[in-house]
Amino acid sequence: MVAFRATVAALFAVGGWAPCWGQTTTDNAVRSAEDAFGTIVGDESLGLYGTDSVRGFSPAVAGNNRIEGLYVDLLAPPTGRIRSGITIRVGPAAQGYPFPAPTGIVDYSMKGRSTTRSLSTDVYVDSYDSYGYALNAELPVSSLSLTNALGFGASRISDGYGGRGRSLTYGGVSRAALSDQTEVAAFLGGRQTFGETALPIYVADGEGAFPRAPRGPFLGPDWATKSSYNSLAGVMMRSSRGGWTLRGGLFRSETGDSRSFQNLVVQNGPRGFQRLLIAFPRARASSVSGEARLSRAFRTGAFDQRITLMVRGRSNGSRFGGEQDIDLGAVASMATRIVAPPVPLAYGPQSSSAIRQWTFGVDYSVKVGERGELALGVQRAAYTQTLRPADAPGSQLSEGIWLPSISAGVALTDHLSLYASVVRGLEDGGSAPGFAANGNQVLPAFRTRQWDAGVRWRPGAGTTVILGYFDIRKPYLTFDAANVYRQIGDEHHQGVEASVTAQVGPRLVIVAGGLVGAPRVEDIPAAPGGIGARPVGQPDVQLQLNADYSIPGIDGLSVNAGLSRYSSQAASVDNRIFIDGYTTMDMGLRFRGRVGRTPYTLRLTGSNIADAYRNLPVGDNVYIPLGRRNIGLDLILDI
Repeated sequence: MVAFRATVAALFAVGGWAPCWGQTTTDNAVRSAEDAFGTIVGDESLGLYGTDSVRGFSPAVAGNNRIEGLYVDLLAPPTGRIRSGITIRVGPAAQGYPFPAPTGIVDYSMKGRSTTRSLSTDVYVDSYDSYGYALNAELPVSSLSLTNALGFGASRISDGYGGRGRSLTYGGVSRAALSDQTEVAAFLGGRQTFGETALPIYVADGEGAFPRAPRGPFLGPDWATKSSYNSLAGVMMRSSRGGWTLRGGLFRSETGDSRSFQNLVVQNGPRGFQRLLIAFPRARASSVSGEARLSRAFRTGAFDQRITLMVRGRSNGSRFGGEQDIDLGAVASMATRIVAPPVPLAYGPQSSSAIRQWTFGVDYSVKVGERGELALGVQRAAYTQTLRPADAPGSQLSEGIWLPSISAGVALTDHLSLYASVVRGLEDGGSAPGFAANGNQVLPAFRTRQWDAGVRWRPGAGTTVILGYFDIRKPYLTFDAANVYRQIGDEHHQGVEASVTAQVGPRLVIVAGGLVGAPRVEDIPAAPGGIGARPVGQPDVQLQLNADYSIPGIDGLSVNAGLSRYSSQAASVDNRIFIDGYTTMDMGLRFRGRVGRTPYTLRLTGSNIADAYRNLPVGDNVYIPLGRRNIGLDLILDI
């Protein structure tokens, strides 16, 4: 599921499907980026990595989510109504961060810090026939030392393949300063979708890559839609006195849908294609999680030291299974639209899964001015998963594990520094894809480990160069001969990553990154059909270049461009089939101006403007389409 979700995220990122409603006029990811590894400001993003893909793995699936540094078991990410930005903590960005994780950390920052009243509106439309509106407000109450953020959004969304749906997002954040040392925050936000159709999933016959599919028309049927929701609520506090700091957070995350579908187009040799639907019954999952953290900072001579004690926990429950396979018949061409009438749905019994986990930890760090830093930590995780299959006796998996970590950084000069870290983790395995024999089954947590090292060079103001090496080992999750999605061997990712951010003159900002790796499958057991050494859906090379240039002579006008390159990827578990590498190009114009005293930004964006075509592998001979060209227009006003 890691590869599946990472590829879906890449599809949305390079294909332009994800709408960007809810910006402010000052948001600019290129000019905000401190490195090329991952920057998300508002709803703009760039970088080699994102919330679902870091060094070839997904930190979100692994459960490595944080809200302002505090542990949260997220079932769905917070929307832009309550979220202000995201930091991907990997490489240098993870140095000194207490209790790191091998797959990196996704750290969400929340709104509600502004002491100035403001109202921001955002209207969006694109060539996919998507459109939307968002309203975000900052409403401080100075007499009560209270800051508030409220937001609402409504949209029609399209996936570029004729699929559609409607969406509502909402949320609010309140922060109260009880004293100079104590702050309390609370938030609630969510998203609801209606009439959402399913993106096509292509299943090849194993003799070659899936043939070129039509792009644009919806292949139906129209009645295979779902309505869904997700919500996130939480309270956080921070209190400092002397050298002591107490932080804590308690969160509830929930998702559900009335029903859902997998829309499969199955290659049927030379005879054409079989159209299948997998219908899933009503589903719901919820999680309560949180963390308490007590830190003591003190100074001894030239050494600034900190000791942190931590306890975190979660209780997660979900239901899965009970799906019904619906054969819509054979067609000679993929362009044939299915207009079959609705069929009676007779779901089977569902299975359930419950996860309980407690983690205790201690972290010690010492810093010598700006010359060096050392952090040592250890965690003790106690994990229990209870599985209750619909057609078999229940089972329980329990595990206790020690998770040590160490990181260090040293400044050789004012411009040159080194960093290194070693960390072990117990990370979630996600859930099986819906087209697996065990579709949507929650997988157990797995032991993982990582070490990395690198150098950061700042030759001058506005320029930073990072060159690093990483080595990560995790279980290889894929399909066995019975189409069951489970661990088969181990997955070993190692490679070199590079980042360059540069202010070139007063007008041009460049953010460039690259990853040259060697993802490999090891400890492969004997299996029918064989298992290749390359994991499915993992390119060896990723390159990305972004630039933002302010046009001289026209105040407020800038042009931005992005170029992404992905090398070839294995498309079958046995490695007999590969897809070729591909390149996508993005371009846009941004104009910032004023109408009276009201600032506004008008953005014209073009995603995949060369209309590159690929079917991206997400499983053994299973593909999803790369998003086609999309042109969007965004008008943002700060009132």
